[in-house]
Amino acid sequence: MTRPVTSSQAPVATHAPEWWGSYRARLEAHGHNLPRHWQDVPVTRTLPAFPAFDRLKDAALVYQSSGTTGAPKTIVYSSVEWKHAVHARAWCLRRLGIGAGDRVALALPFGPWFSGDNISQALVQLGAVVLPCGLYEPHLRGLGNLIRSLAFDTLITTPSIARALLVRKNVSAIKRLITVGEALPSGLRRELEAGFGCRIDALFACSEGVIGHQLPDAEQTYAWNPDFVHLEVMQDDGVIASAGKGELLLTMRHRHLQPVLRLALGDIVTLHEDRFVFHGRKGHAFTLATGVKVARADLDAFLDKLPFAVSGAEFRLEHGQDGRDHLSVRLHTPVPEASAERARTILLENNMDIRDAVVSGLVRIDVECLPAISQVVRKRRIICTEEPWRL
Repeated sequence: MTRPVTSSQAPVATHAPEWWGSYRARLEAHGHNLPRHWQDVPVTRTLPAFPAFDRLKDAALVYQSSGTTGAPKTIVYSSVEWKHAVHARAWCLRRLGIGAGDRVALALPFGPWFSGDNISQALVQLGAVVLPCGLYEPHLRGLGNLIRSLAFDTLITTPSIARALLVRKNVSAIKRLITVGEALPSGLRRELEAGFGCRIDALFACSEGVIGHQLPDAEQTYAWNPDFVHLEVMQDDGVIASAGKGELLLTMRHRHLQPVLRLALGDIVTLHEDRFVFHGRKGHAFTLATGVKVARADLDAFLDKLPFAVSGAEFRLEHGQDGRDHLSVRLHTPVPEASAERARTILLENNMDIRDAVVSGLVRIDVECLPAISQVVRKRRIICTEEPWRL
């Protein structure tokens, strides 16, 4: 687990926000041990362990999310926190023009990560008619049939599922597409716009849910609302600032069932008072054609689950001119009977994002098992190479 980066390691330049005093009082009332000053709120790259349930009298919703690597994470909301989450999503959707009478099909995971549940509730709050659907490949044929037969004309989903529906050619009459999650690469955006023949908007999401919406005619610029979240950036020298370029930090405004912290998202942005420009991500192994960033931790988890020892692994991602990717994986192993096909299956089982990209036809994966130079496996070596990616 990544150690939190404390203020002694990262000098803080921001002043305490106006809402900090009352928020701190509520957190103390719930038994949290808090830093004395705002500048001492720690930066972390992982969500903290969930507090003991015996003192969570206000818990109303409890999620057990697998994440993309299958490692369980517990997310808890009080009824008040859930209401704020729904309001935040409704604000984004309203700004994108969604309102009463719109017929919206929602193909997202129904958990906190991509906010399928609270986006669905936000749409109902706005007066829209909602069709909540499953995200994964076996549901896609039924999803297309439902959208056609029930005359839904707006689709909210991930970039990879949007393309999978486009390839199947079983979704028609879509007048509007809203993608959720990673920034949409310009090549994939053009393909979706041409294929669906409709306008595309985007919601910017991270592990704590949707935090902003794309501004019109600005592919990588997103608006955010300080009434719902607090954003800062950590610059290369470790200084935390309320504006400028750096790694995006998120502090939730209305969460009191978990400790207050600055969650480092890995997104590099230029942050302004009410908007940010997305530049890319840090600490990832490679970027799929869907825009999803695959972390090195995901690759480590994949190698840990292999039924044979690996002394070295090479991951090479090639971006084709047609917008499709080729991922070649070479595993060096002292085990003669190691199965490349089994390794490929485990890779897809271990990472939902990679699997969806393969199903959508955007990524082709080849796995090869090669003899290790030495029969002794010590610390394995991972090499990742990728052609330059431009959003």
